[in-house]
Amino acid sequence: MTFRGRLISLALLIAVLIGCRVEPEATGWQDEIIYFALIDRFHNGDPTNDAGNQPASHVVYDGSNPRALKTYQGGDLRGMIQKLDYLDSLCVTALWLTPFFDNSDKDFVGWWPYHGYHPVNFYAVDEHFGTEADLVELVEKAHARGIKIIFDMVFNQTAADHPWVTDRDRQDWFHRDSNGAFYRIKNWFDQEQIERGALHGMPDLNQENPEVTEYLIDMSKYWIDRTGADGFRLDAVKHIEKPFWRKFNADVHHYTENDFFLLGEVFWGEPERVAPYLELGFDALFDIPGYYTIKNTFAQGGSMADLSRFRQQSDRIYQGHPMVTLVDNHDVARFTVGIDSYAAEKLHLALTYLLTTPGIPVLYYGTEIGLEGGPLTNLETGEPQDYVNRRMMPTQFTPAQQQMYQQARDLIQLRRRYPAFSRGEFFELYKDWGIYAYLRSYKDTQFLVILNNAATPEALYLPKSTTRYSIQSWGAPTYGGVDISASSDAIGIRIEPYSAGVWPVTVQLKSTDPWATFTDRLTGDYQRYEFKFIGDLTANQWAIAGDFTNWQPREFPVITRNDTLIMTVPLRRGTYRYKFVLYGQEWVADPLAQDSEIDPYGGRNSLVTIR
Repeated sequence: MTFRGRLISLALLIAVLIGCRVEPEATGWQDEIIYFALIDRFHNGDPTNDAGNQPASHVVYDGSNPRALKTYQGGDLRGMIQKLDYLDSLCVTALWLTPFFDNSDKDFVGWWPYHGYHPVNFYAVDEHFGTEADLVELVEKAHARGIKIIFDMVFNQTAADHPWVTDRDRQDWFHRDSNGAFYRIKNWFDQEQIERGALHGMPDLNQENPEVTEYLIDMSKYWIDRTGADGFRLDAVKHIEKPFWRKFNADVHHYTENDFFLLGEVFWGEPERVAPYLELGFDALFDIPGYYTIKNTFAQGGSMADLSRFRQQSDRIYQGHPMVTLVDNHDVARFTVGIDSYAAEKLHLALTYLLTTPGIPVLYYGTEIGLEGGPLTNLETGEPQDYVNRRMMPTQFTPAQQQMYQQARDLIQLRRRYPAFSRGEFFELYKDWGIYAYLRSYKDTQFLVILNNAATPEALYLPKSTTRYSIQSWGAPTYGGVDISASSDAIGIRIEPYSAGVWPVTVQLKSTDPWATFTDRLTGDYQRYEFKFIGDLTANQWAIAGDFTNWQPREFPVITRNDTLIMTVPLRRGTYRYKFVLYGQEWVADPLAQDSEIDPYGGRNSLVTIR
């Protein structure tokens, strides 16, 4: 080990010895901080199982052969056990693992099932990952450190070569057409198709068959009893009929006397599409719409107005239902992909928002150190390549990675130390295009959080008293670096680019409305860009939606010049995707766009680059 490696290892050891300060009353799932690890990509604790049953399934990635990431990289349950000290040092409280089930020994169009979602045996551990005894040991040793374990359960599909597929007695265990073939999903917004179709070509289980439902429930109870796990992350929820989830959740909660966490993945980008799953008995759902909002805001230059607008919409729709929040995961590009400057600072700001706002935060492995990723689609060939966002976790950190790790750990400690961030009420004090200030209150504790999402240092005066609140006192910053001064009627705040400040305050609230009035103040990094449309439209028939509006149609000031409508939109430096929205419903590409690209639905998004 190098001297630098020894220093980093020593720093981690010191962090373990110091421990994570925790508020003693923090016991509910709303207080947990979940760490998500792909078993195969976290740490290789037993090199003897790397090849599994097929030598071709394991090709080591050396940085020059990205297609090797389509194969197993050697991570296993023994490696997870060996890295529990690391998770302990990071101060996370729960570990979500990708599926451990025995997977196919065949590749699927060149991809090996290193991710665990192609099961052939639900009652066995994949040989690449270890043994059932390793799994039990992992849970026991995690519990000894106060870390809960969440298993990823695959109920929607099996591998194409699962024995059931050709079993004559189980033909009705899958959704098939009259010819015995599996359905294809052609329309990804047709609920019947996505519930009956073969997801990525995988045979789709028929949970309408009581035998299938009984099997999946019994298998789940087996792993609960065998391991003592604390919860399940339930994969592909929207691809399975709702009556199954209602029965499954009720049965498991009854069996465990409600002492078990059921987390559903409903992968829709709009809160209204997630809403139908809120009352099916899940303890929490992923806030996928919130992920897109965080990405659009902190990575792609969206405004704090749209972030706040999303918060209001989701609060109205979710109605207080627990949501698990995230900045990235294994199904999307890593947060920093596509950011050409200030990537580390923007990631840190996004994590600050994540860990100081309501929800149960989940941290994807490597996000805490800014692990590299790439576009989901190869920009030259058009081939899917989400594997580039699933690289092996490094065994040693660079100085930059170590700094990011420490920042993430400090934020996690902040959340664990003060229940106001996990349990407290949320109340906006101020918002403009780049600055967001909000209050978190719990019992007698209050914290003011200010985020600067601009590339420029910003200064503002926050009134001490308005019709909504009265700031009576404030202390030294608890987290971050913010310069504060005070006059008789305002607090002067100076905050550096892409940074945040958190400090204790005493605030009297005069209003029950948590949403502040938007202040139309541009931060110093904005420019005004003119979008043009030539055609027979009036101003109120034309809106725009894109990265910079969180893909919600927005109307900006419009003027008419001859036969051309000109819409002026404040934008920061960067490249943005967008479409025009005509008559409130017709989404079209901009015929005058600088450039365009294929959108996920077979059309085209327009592109604009602000230099």
